[in-house]
Amino acid sequence: MGQKFDGKGRRSFDDLSLIRIDLDGDRRLDAIKPRTYTTKRGREKVNWITFDIRFASGKKAEKIFTYDYGIDDVNYWVYALRPLRDLNNDGRRDLLFYTGDDTSDETVVLVSKGTRYQVRSRKKTDSDAW
Repeated sequence: MGQKFDGKGRRSFDDLSLIRIDLDGDRRLDAIKPRTYTTKRGREKVNWITFDIRFASGKKAEKIFTYDYGIDDVNYWVYALRPLRDLNNDGRRDLLFYTGDDTSDETVVLVSKGTRYQVRSRKKTDSDAW
């Protein structure tokens, strides 16, 4: 799956404002709400981001995708969630999730599966400077 991130829509993990995309093809913008939270894994704090959807029709879907973006104070700096074309022909837009910092990044292609999204591919790159 050769999907590339074009750099648009990057935001810090402090920016949890709504992302508006027509996901279900009804020509109305649906609202994707990012949320961050922290859990413990042994002595480490693990930082997560997840996404909830409120469709224009009123339906809701919680935690459509969850991603571990770092531990303690070692985190990716930015993320983006962007629409893709309908890759699996189910009538819903699929998504591209991007996260990165100055040394590495990861791009995840997500295909819709009803009210959830399933990882179709992942691509991680690291800078040769390190």
